[in-house]
Amino acid sequence: MHKLLLVLTLIVLALSGCSTFLPHFTYSRNPINRNESVGVILPVYIDKNFSTDDKVSIDNALNDWNYALNNYIRFQVVSTTFDMEPSDIARIRETSALVILKIDSSSYMIPISKPGTTVMAFTTPQRLVYVIRDRFDDQQQLEEVVRHELSHALGAGHSIRCDVLMSVIFNRDYEQCVDYDAIEKVAKAWRLPVNRMNYCSYG
Repeated sequence: MHKLLLVLTLIVLALSGCSTFLPHFTYSRNPINRNESVGVILPVYIDKNFSTDDKVSIDNALNDWNYALNNYIRFQVVSTTFDMEPSDIARIRETSALVILKIDSSSYMIPISKPGTTVMAFTTPQRLVYVIRDRFDDQQQLEEVVRHELSHALGAGHSIRCDVLMSVIFNRDYEQCVDYDAIEKVAKAWRLPVNRMNYCSYG
């Protein structure tokens, strides 16, 4: 089984980084894993304070990961109207569920960032994903950052590369998808056959 990250993971927006636009991506098409039952179902609770459009963006990110994981692991949304009371969060933290919370820039929980960077979202070892909603320009940006944070929730760490989903720096020049770098990290964390997963490529 995978090991939870021992440190807080986050994604930041920086003023510099990769600077080349890439064409739109497509995903590989491995046969759907029908012969084996879904290995793990991870329940997902989504903060009721997200807008309808935000929930669509989050759902898109979840669906991309579900496709990439090819039924070996599956995110399953159980609530999009969850009232994120501290007692409820504490209860869910004792399970394997993922909780996606909306906060704003005034929150005391936001980690201190390096000079020239801004924290946009962060994930705790208990699979609590905090999205600092007022730091996003559009829905696509939100979707891509949530896709990154889902990787952390699945046990993936950052990459030293700046042109992949798990780059520590979010770069607007890249349309970030579940690429081979990310799926390889998750497959290793969960001991899954990476050759049975799906991942995106550019072209």
